Amino acid sequence: TLHSDAGVRLTPIERFDLGLRSAAIELHLTPAEVLRAVTATAAQAIGLPDRGVLTPGRRADLIVVEGDPLRDLACLGQVRAVMR
Repeated sequence: TLHSDAGVRLTPIERFDLGLRSAAIELHLTPAEVLRAVTATAAQAIGLPDRGVLTPGRRADLIVVEGDPLRDLACLGQVRAVMR
């Protein structure tokens, strides 16, 4: 996993996208790999295998962003809605 929703040191939680973008650059990850690391991989790491993926019968929170995070992680800084 990259890090939790506690945020990166000196990075406000409302700028979670900055930590993800930094990880992509520093670790040479694709946007898909970054998103997987903070969702499915993170859920498995903390013993919650029923979360982190969009599959019927599993729990997930969803965000709606402006743009395509698989092309540009910067759009994660433009959250338009959160669904729990």
